[in-house]
Amino acid sequence: MKKILILLVFSFLTGGAFAQPRKGKGYNKERIEKLRSKFIGEKLELNKDEADKFWPIYNQYRVELDAIQDAHDDFHHSKTSIDHIKSLSEEKAKRCVENQMEKERKHVEIRQKYFKEFKKALPIKKVAIFFQAEIEFRKKLFKRLSKRRKEDKRSQKNKHSE
Repeated sequence: MKKILILLVFSFLTGGAFAQPRKGKGYNKERIEKLRSKFIGEKLELNKDEADKFWPIYNQYRVELDAIQDAHDDFHHSKTSIDHIKSLSEEKAKRCVENQMEKERKHVEIRQKYFKEFKKALPIKKVAIFFQAEIEFRKKLFKRLSKRRKEDKRSQKNKHSE
């Protein structure tokens, strides 16, 4: 149960980050998508023919993944702490875990569906690079967001101590 709670919290933190606008050099959804596309494009090194085939498929893939994220965002905003999860009834906690698992199942289904589509547009090695680039981008993004949150907390702390 502890591992499931940790998985939930991680998912809530990363999922909620996509919808949170920020001041200045913000990490809102549009900015993240631009960064993601740039990162993936650099990793794939597509020629013009590959790019013409890949990007429309990729854009539809992102639309379907985002629809799942948006459908499950009801629990993501402001309810990301373990303390909050601890305060839930058993039934609500169970529903949260079930909803998260359903979301993950749908993500896998979409990835499997688009794996077939990407194979039609790109050589298999580039498809493998694409899926790995997605993982690397998420890690990089999470690291940046974590660093930003720590900086924000330090900044808040310094403001309150003045």
